[in-house]
Amino acid sequence: MTYNVHNAVGEDAVRDCGRIGAIIRDIAPDVVAIQEVDSMTVRSGNRYTLGEIADAAMMIPVFAPAIDHDGGKYVIACVHLSLTPTDALASAKIISQETARYDKPVILAGDWNALPGSETVSEIQKHFHVLNDLPVPTWPSDTPNECLDYIAAGKGHMSSGINVCVLPLTVESDHRPVIADITLTSEK
Repeated sequence: MTYNVHNAVGEDAVRDCGRIGAIIRDIAPDVVAIQEVDSMTVRSGNRYTLGEIADAAMMIPVFAPAIDHDGGKYVIACVHLSLTPTDALASAKIISQETARYDKPVILAGDWNALPGSETVSEIQKHFHVLNDLPVPTWPSDTPNECLDYIAAGKGHMSSGINVCVLPLTVESDHRPVIADITLTSEK
């Protein structure tokens, strides 16, 4: 599952880690790539947002700070590419280069801030199979018209997405979550 949770602030302007966690708990994915979660920032009331979501989801959080922000850390739990196309493309090239070194399955999930057919998505597709249905929009959640959120599997392994879907949630965040059942096997 990948989910840009907008720091647990929904389209109703309510911060509710419990409702994000409940969505995840009800779906019961093995792994969740969460983007836009704060840790101890002023805007989140110095709360550990990822920990609260994980508690409600009955999962174990893995926190990886990316940048200093607002007196605390801002987390990219998987991939959250820049809004700037040049920066997003540069990151996509680095991701492709670094993940090519692994002989184990690589799942790339997150908010790529790029549309299907863009240079960024095309660069990632050189090394990954995008599993979600590209025409299905994920943002904004209330009236989605753009696909920005993706789940992909490295081309070094055969993969099949079963029941890949975008959940029709309209209030809990500004993005809709994407879920996929993935089977990975060696191409060899």
